[in-house]
Amino acid sequence: MSLFYKGWFAKIIEIKEDTDSQEGILGHGGYGIVYRGKMKIENINNSMETKEVPIAIKRIQISTDQNQKTQIEYIKRELSVYEQIKSKNIVQLYGSEQKDNYYYLYLELCDGNLLNYITDENGDAPLKEEEALRYFIKIYDTLQLLKNSEYERTGDKLMTSLYHRDINVKNILYKKSKTGNRIKLCDFGISQYLADSDHKNQKRLVTLNMGTQYFMSPENNQRKLYDLEKNETWSLGILLFCLLFGYQLFRNNCKKFQPDSSEDHFKLINQLTDSIEVKQLLFGLLQKDPSNRICYQQIRDSQCYKLYGNTSFKKSYIPQNQFEYLTQLFITMDRNLFNQIPQDLLFMIFYHYKNWVYKQCDNYSGFYKMIDQKDLFLSAPKNLIVYGMIPIYLSKLYQFFQNIQFETETQNDDQVISFWRKVTQLNKRFMYQDKQKYYLINILSEILDKLQLELCRLQEQNVELNKKVTQKKENKKQEKLNIKIQTIKQQENQKQNQFNQLNELILNLTQYFEWKMQNPYDSQFKQLKKYN
Repeated sequence: MSLFYKGWFAKIIEIKEDTDSQEGILGHGGYGIVYRGKMKIENINNSMETKEVPIAIKRIQISTDQNQKTQIEYIKRELSVYEQIKSKNIVQLYGSEQKDNYYYLYLELCDGNLLNYITDENGDAPLKEEEALRYFIKIYDTLQLLKNSEYERTGDKLMTSLYHRDINVKNILYKKSKTGNRIKLCDFGISQYLADSDHKNQKRLVTLNMGTQYFMSPENNQRKLYDLEKNETWSLGILLFCLLFGYQLFRNNCKKFQPDSSEDHFKLINQLTDSIEVKQLLFGLLQKDPSNRICYQQIRDSQCYKLYGNTSFKKSYIPQNQFEYLTQLFITMDRNLFNQIPQDLLFMIFYHYKNWVYKQCDNYSGFYKMIDQKDLFLSAPKNLIVYGMIPIYLSKLYQFFQNIQFETETQNDDQVISFWRKVTQLNKRFMYQDKQKYYLINILSEILDKLQLELCRLQEQNVELNKKVTQKKENKKQEKLNIKIQTIKQQENQKQNQFNQLNELILNLTQYFEWKMQNPYDSQFKQLKKYN
């Protein structure tokens, strides 16, 4: 078992289940029961370090009849998603095991599902339009990730284009954080993926009647041959309707969405919202005739996605080695110039990057399939994101920041660790304020302006002296002037060097602080390959 948890490579040493109290049961359905529990883990690199982590335990009873083979396939399919696809919007798997006739999945504990979130003691409590659309787009982006990913199964067989097939308000969880709720997809047991190399022209058509009834497309409900993607976009349309207007309202009007209903569900949507963009999206998603229903690409082209989604694949992000590069700029900078840099800015850079590393360690915690590091990128298919390298890379960064916490320097400390240790020791009382970052960069810009003025003055002096040299006829006076010109030229070169150093630093700091990781599974890993 290869478990990465918030910077640690760990192993599970104990699992505790809360199966006795009513509060211990988090949910149940036809596929299994989910309990609240705790997982005790031990740091592989330091057996003295242990943690107790709250988790959700999914217990699946394995059939003993003819359905056993199908059920085991569903379990393997769910595991293939959790083990091989990593996203902050997919529930993390920490481990799994079989005991007797039960199979257990140890999963990330969330705070509830979307049904809990959009209802209260009085019934429906739908979201405001902007929040509903942002949640919808996060779910859509995650479904796009699942479709565009590849899944290794038995032998060398690769599967691709996975469709969830059970998108509903209960299978979308949320987890509270300081920056707002984070959406988490779960329950991939009945998901469907397509074979890769042997079926490149394979259509997305199936006949299996699968999903939650109220969220299934009309053709799926009627057990007709249906397109997996069009089935998914219908479910997304019902989900968006519930987020915007309420789950009970949908249940009370669900007959209007059935293909044999004479009532017009579009008329209901028209009455509920004045937003043209929302109407266009819902009308596209909720076409009863699948040939008229929009697909994934058309969701991306919609006005709602352009308003609230990430429409550009060109991201503003910081390369993974930017922190090391900035550090080298500071270390090699002219001492006189370095002394003018606000110490608070250095401290802020350190904590900005440290916070990012810890956040990524949290995002990418979970169970990873064992990989051969040596042949990792040589053997990996061209489009396959190699998630197995992420914990290896993040654990190095995590350990780097852990090493800086030690008060005393040792002979093993490299120049970078020594530098940042001194910075953090000097700034123990400083409170990191993110809003101050541009103010501190402006101080550097003012220093840059002064350097520019000094450089201009030196250049002017140089020009004037060169004119005098041409005018003087006596050799001695020419010689004195030439010495003076040389001195000024040296000062000019020094100022120019300082100006270039500071200008480069300001440009990199501006890029550094403007960086936002919006789609780590895309831009992040291009840089990860380059780094390794």
